[in-house]
Amino acid sequence: MELRLLLAVILSFFVFVAWGAYTSKKEAEYRKSAHIEEGAQNKSAELSDSLEKKPLAKKQKTPREETPVFSNPDIIKSVEQKDILIDTDLYIITLTNVGASFKNIQLKKYLDKDKQPLDLVPQTDDFLKPPYLSANNSQITDALNYSHYDVEATPVLLSEMNPQKTISFTLKTPSGLEIKKDFTFYHNRYQIDLNVAITDPGGNLSDQKYFVNWGPGFGNEKPNAKGKRYAFIGPISYSNNKAKKHDSKDLKEDVFLSENLSWVCLQNKYFTSALIPKNGIDTGKISQNTDNKMSVGLQLINDNSQSIHGEMLIFAGPKEENRLRSYKVHLENTIDYGWFGNTFSFLVNPLLKGLRFFYRFTHNYGFSIIIVTILVKILFFPLTQKSLKSMKGMQKVQPYIKIIQERYKDDKAQLNKEMMRIYKEHKINPLGGCLPMILQIPVFISLYNVLLVSIDLRGAPFIFWIQDLSEKDPYYITPVLMGISMLIQQKMTPTTGDPTQAKIMMFLPLVFTFMFLNFPTGLVIYWLVNNVLSIGQQYYLNKSGTAK
Repeated sequence: MELRLLLAVILSFFVFVAWGAYTSKKEAEYRKSAHIEEGAQNKSAELSDSLEKKPLAKKQKTPREETPVFSNPDIIKSVEQKDILIDTDLYIITLTNVGASFKNIQLKKYLDKDKQPLDLVPQTDDFLKPPYLSANNSQITDALNYSHYDVEATPVLLSEMNPQKTISFTLKTPSGLEIKKDFTFYHNRYQIDLNVAITDPGGNLSDQKYFVNWGPGFGNEKPNAKGKRYAFIGPISYSNNKAKKHDSKDLKEDVFLSENLSWVCLQNKYFTSALIPKNGIDTGKISQNTDNKMSVGLQLINDNSQSIHGEMLIFAGPKEENRLRSYKVHLENTIDYGWFGNTFSFLVNPLLKGLRFFYRFTHNYGFSIIIVTILVKILFFPLTQKSLKSMKGMQKVQPYIKIIQERYKDDKAQLNKEMMRIYKEHKINPLGGCLPMILQIPVFISLYNVLLVSIDLRGAPFIFWIQDLSEKDPYYITPVLMGISMLIQQKMTPTTGDPTQAKIMMFLPLVFTFMFLNFPTGLVIYWLVNNVLSIGQQYYLNKSGTAK
C-alpha cells in the first residue's frame, strides 16, 4: 500500500509533464478528423478540375522591379507608384497602389521582439501582398497584382471626429477588363471592409473564378519552438458551426469550403487575419505552396460573363476575446486553449475572468496571479487540512504497517486485508495525502493554457526583471525560488518514516525546478506563491496541533 501511495504522489506531480505530449497527440487527431467531409471533398474535386493549377510557390519579383515575372501587355504602369498612409487609434496601415494591397499593418498596442509595432503583413519580396486577387489565368493574376491602380494618394488620419474613410482603387487594362477595390477603414476597429468589382464588356468572365487571398504566410513575428508546439499556427476555417484546423502536413491540394462558411483565416497564437464573407459569398479556399506557406481565400460571385463582385470583412488584429465575439460569427474560435482548455472551459474561463477582474484594480497581471493563487488556496484549504491529518495518521500507524508487512510478506491478500483494517480502525484514508495535489492539477493545467495563449498576458510585465509573464524567466530566478520553497515544504511535510520514500520525495524539488525552467513566468509565480502559502499553512497547523 505504501508503494501505491508513493506512486500516486509521484504520478500526480508528473501528470502535467505527460500532458504536453498527450495534448499534442489529441491536437493531431483533431486536425486529422477535421478534414473536409465527403460532400465538400467531392465539390473540391469538381472545382479543382475546373481550375487551372498554378502553384503559389514560384518566386515572384517585387512590385518595385521594372520587369514583371511574365511579359504581359496587360500589366499597367502608366500611373506612378504611390503609398497611402492610414493612421487610426489601433494601427498604421500603408497601402500601395501596386496591386491595391497592404504593404504594412502595424499594430500600435502590440510590439514585436524588437519593441517595434507588430506587422501583420509578411515582409518578404517573394510573394504578393495581401489581399491579392487570383484568377484561373496566370497572366490575368499578374495583371491584377502588378499593375499600378489609380487612387487618390492622400494620407488619412482617423479619429472619433473622423471615424471612417473609404479608399478606392481602380484599374482598366487594354483588353477592357475593369477592376475596382474599395477599402473602408475605422478609427477604433481592427476591421477593414473590402468590396471588389470586376467587369469585362467583352463578356469573357463566364469561365473565370476569382479569389481574394491572404498569404502566403502570416505576420512578421517568428514564433519560438515552444509556441509552435502548444499552439496551432496556420489556417483555420469555420463552416457548419465547426472550426477546422488545416495542417500543412495534411494538405495535399487546395481545399474548398462551401457549406455554411463563416470565415477563413491565417493565425498564430495571438493574432489573426480573417476573411469574413458578406452578401452571398459562400466558397472559401485553403492553399499551400511548395515552401509550406499557407494561404486562405474567398471566391468572388460570378453574376454573368461580364460581371464578378464580392463583399467581405477583413479582421486583422489581436485575438481579444470580447472583440472577436462582437462580430457574432464565432470568430472567437480562433483562440485555441488546447485540447484541455477547450474541453474544460468551465475551469479556463473563470481563471481568465478572475485575472481580468483583478487586473482592473492592480493594473498588473503578476499581482492578479498572486490574488487568484490565494483564492485557489483558500478554496482548497479544507482538503489540505484533511490531507495533513491523513499524512499524520499514516505516520502514526507506520510501525503497525511494518509489523504486518513482515508477518504477511508471503500472503499478499491477507496483507492488504490487515492494512485496510488498520486504516479503518484509525480512520485514515491512505490516498488522502495526495488528493488535494491531484485536484489542483486541472487548475494548474488550465492556468498554464491561459498564460500560454491569452493575448492579455502577452508582454505583460510584473516587477523588476520580469517583463513578460507569458515567457520564461530570463534569469531562472523564480524557478530556483520555487524549487527551494518546494524543498522547505517537503521538509515540513509529515512522512511515513520510510527512508527510501523520503529520499525519492526529496528529489522531486530538483526535478520540478528543472521542468519549470522554461515554463511561463506567470505559472512559476503561481506555483511559488502556492508553495509559500502551503508552508505557512503547514507551520500554522503544526503549531496549533490541528493536524494531530
